[in-house]
Amino acid sequence: MKISMHRNILTVAAIVAALLVLPSFSVAADKAPSWEDKYQDEPYVTLLMEQNVELRKDFTTLTTVHVVTKIQKDSAKELGEISLDYDNSREVIKDIQAFTITPDGEKLKHQQIQDLTRDKDHAVYSDSRTKMITMPNVVVGSTIDWQATVETTKPVIEKNYYDSVTFSYLVPVKMQRYTLKAPKDIALHFSYLNTGRKPAVSYTEDSVIYTWEVADNPKIEPEEYMPSWDEVAEVVSISTLNSWEEINQWSWKLFTKNLNLTDAMKKKVAEITKDRKTLPDKVQAVIEYIQEDLRYVAMNMEFHSYEPHPSDQVFANKFGDCKDYTLLGMAMLSELGVKAYPVLYPSSRSFSRDRLLPMPTHFNHAILYFEVDGTSYYSDLLRKGYSLPDIPDAMSEKKVFVINEKGGFFGTIPRTDDAETVRITDEHTVVRENGDATVEITAFFPRNFSVQFREEYRNQNDTARQKMFEYFESLLAAGGKVTEREWKNLDTPYTRITVRLKYEKPQWAQRVGNMLMFGMPQNPRGTMFTVMKRKYPVVFTSSARKEKKVTYEFPDGYEIVNLPKDVILKSAFAGYERTYSVTGSTIRGKEVSEYRKSVTPPEQYQQIRDFHDDVTRLTNDMIMIRKKG
Repeated sequence: MKISMHRNILTVAAIVAALLVLPSFSVAADKAPSWEDKYQDEPYVTLLMEQNVELRKDFTTLTTVHVVTKIQKDSAKELGEISLDYDNSREVIKDIQAFTITPDGEKLKHQQIQDLTRDKDHAVYSDSRTKMITMPNVVVGSTIDWQATVETTKPVIEKNYYDSVTFSYLVPVKMQRYTLKAPKDIALHFSYLNTGRKPAVSYTEDSVIYTWEVADNPKIEPEEYMPSWDEVAEVVSISTLNSWEEINQWSWKLFTKNLNLTDAMKKKVAEITKDRKTLPDKVQAVIEYIQEDLRYVAMNMEFHSYEPHPSDQVFANKFGDCKDYTLLGMAMLSELGVKAYPVLYPSSRSFSRDRLLPMPTHFNHAILYFEVDGTSYYSDLLRKGYSLPDIPDAMSEKKVFVINEKGGFFGTIPRTDDAETVRITDEHTVVRENGDATVEITAFFPRNFSVQFREEYRNQNDTARQKMFEYFESLLAAGGKVTEREWKNLDTPYTRITVRLKYEKPQWAQRVGNMLMFGMPQNPRGTMFTVMKRKYPVVFTSSARKEKKVTYEFPDGYEIVNLPKDVILKSAFAGYERTYSVTGSTIRGKEVSEYRKSVTPPEQYQQIRDFHDDVTRLTNDMIMIRKKG
C-alpha cells in the first residue's frame, strides 16, 4: 500500500552537497516515516482499540472496551457523539468512562449519557437500545478517550459462545489488542480469514487466555468495485458451535415456536385467493397481500435474539421486519398446503461456508423458500413487484442457508434473466437538409428499473407523476420538442415499462457548408477506473447490458462521405460494439455495451483502464453526408 503524505523540496546546492559530501544524508532520507507521520493527514486516527473478554462457565460474558481516538480534521468532530448499541433483553452497559483531552492537555469529562430507543416508534417491539455519550470540546488536536463494560446476561444461543475480531479498518489503528479469557473446559474453534495472526496463549489454574496484538496497523484504502469485506479484511472468528446443523436446529425452533395460524388468517387467505385459479397464482396472491398490507420496520438480525414475533401478532399489528414477514408467509402459505421455510441470507457478497465457522452473525436478512408443483422458489417478501419466477439482480446466484426440520441445507438462488438488467432503445430519425430532424424513439426499460419506477409512480399524485415523465422524456429527447408520447405497462405488474416518444429536434445534425454531420455521440470516458494502480481485484457482482438500435434516413440527393469504422471490443469483464450499415439513403447502426459478472486480478487492471479509454477514443467519429454536385 503506497501512502504519500508529503514531499521534501531540496535546492540544487543541497542535492549536490548530499551527493558529494554528505553520504549519511541518503540514509536519513530513506528512513521510513513514523506511523504518526504517515497518517497525519487523515481526518482522525485510532491510537488504541482494546477489548478484554471474559467468557464464563455459563456462557455469559463480561467485555471491557477501551478506545482512544485523535481528531485531526474538522470532518471528524462528529466522533464527539459516541454511540454504543446493545440488546436490552440480554445486555447491560455499565462503568462508562469518557473524557476529551484538549490540545493543551486539559482532561474534560463527558457532557451527558443518554439511553435511547433505536426504533423510537416501536419501543416495545424492539429490544435494541443505544447509549449515546456526548463529549465536550471536540476540536482539531483533541483526543477522545472512552471505556465501557458490556455484560451479556444471556447468550444468543443457549450454552454457546461466538465472536469475530476484525484487524482491518478504514481508519489507521496505532495499537489494537484483543484478549479472550475462557474456562479450560470450554472447547473453542478458531478460523482465520485473510490472516495468519495467531494469538499468544497463557494459562491460569482454570482458564486459557488468548491475546492478539497488532501495532501500527495501516488502513484499508477503498477502491471502486473491490471485493467484499470478507475477502479483504483480516478476521479471526471464535465459536463453540460444532456444525451448521446446530445453527439450523436453533433457528428452526425460534421460527416454529412462533408459527401460529389463526381463523382470521385462514379467512384472509381464502378471501385473497378466491379468484386465483392455479396454486402458483394463489401463492402469488399471499405474497402480494403481505407486501401490500404490512409496514416494514427495520430491525438488525442480531437484535431481538434473531427470533421473529408470533405470526398472529404480526398479522394483527400489520408491521414487522424481515423475519416477521417470512414467518407470516410460512403461516399463510401453509393454509394453501405449501410448506415454506425461512432462509438465512448472508451479508457478504461472496459467502463461502468452507471458510467460515458456523455462526449466526454471517447472516443479516431472512427470506422465504418453498416448492410449488415441483419447482423451488426463493422470495424476498420485502421486494415488491416481482413474480414467483423473477429473480432480482441483487439476489442472483446468492448462496444462502435454508432452515428446515431436517438439519437445513445450503442453496444457491438461481441466476436472473436478461429482462432484469438489459435496457433496449430503438431510435428512428428522419434528417432534413437544414439539419433539423424528426425522431421517434422507443425505450424498453429493464425489470429492476421498471419495478422501482412503477412503485414510485403508484405512490405519487398526478403532479409528481407528470414531473417523473418530464424528467425521463427530457433525457430521451435531449432538448427536442415532444409531439407524441406513449407510456405502457405503468399499471401492469411484473412487466417491463416501455415509452415511445416522437419529437422534433432543430439543428439535430451539424451543418458545415453543403455537408451534414451526425451519428451516435462519443461515449464519454467518465471517472471510473482513472487511478493508475490498484491493490485489489475488480469485482463486478452482476451483469448489465444496454442495446441501442438507430436508423437514419437522410435526404435525397446526398451521398455518404464518411462512415465511422466498426468498433468491436471484447474482454472477460466487459464488451462494447458499435457498427453501421448502409442501404440506399438509410443508415442503420447498433451499439451494445455490457459489464459481465467477473473478477479481474489487479495485475490485469490496466486492461480495464485501456478498455474505457478505447471506447471513448474509438467512438469519436461522425457520419458525414454531402449534397451531390
